[in-house]
Amino acid sequence: MANNIREIITQAVIAKGKKRTINKYPFEISNFDKVLGCWITNHRYNATFRDDKPVVLGTFDVHLWYNYRDDSNILKQTVSYLNELDLVKKEQRSFNDQDELIATCNQEPKCIGVNCLEDKVVIEVEKEISLSVVGKTTIRVETKNEMESWDEFDNITIDENFIK
Repeated sequence: MANNIREIITQAVIAKGKKRTINKYPFEISNFDKVLGCWITNHRYNATFRDDKPVVLGTFDVHLWYNYRDDSNILKQTVSYLNELDLVKKEQRSFNDQDELIATCNQEPKCIGVNCLEDKVVIEVEKEISLSVVGKTTIRVETKNEMESWDEFDNITIDENFIK
């Protein structure tokens, strides 16, 4: 039986995880009466290795709509973030540069709260990112030594008049 075991080297998910975050970002506005709205656009992200750990780096644009003396204005700023994710490993090995990182945004960043202070507006942003690490791995399969009969295919007759 031991001679019937074969090893196949293939690519497979060797670790994965996801992280839901709620972060606060302060924005300085010199004069405002009230905040009228907040939109988040242009979310971009990618995964990379930093200190041999996979991380997700990303940016998004915050559009803060506010009112001052009956005139509305929009403040637009780009926010950068770095997320380290706790990964569940399928194999106990270190990651290397040949491993492929696949980041997925499960929930796009959205503003879930706005707090107005003296000259600052603090927004709360919620998002969820997942990360999979694909790398080389080995699987073992059992093979059978039984001979297959290919003779049964020689006895097949084809009716050429089947479709007319």
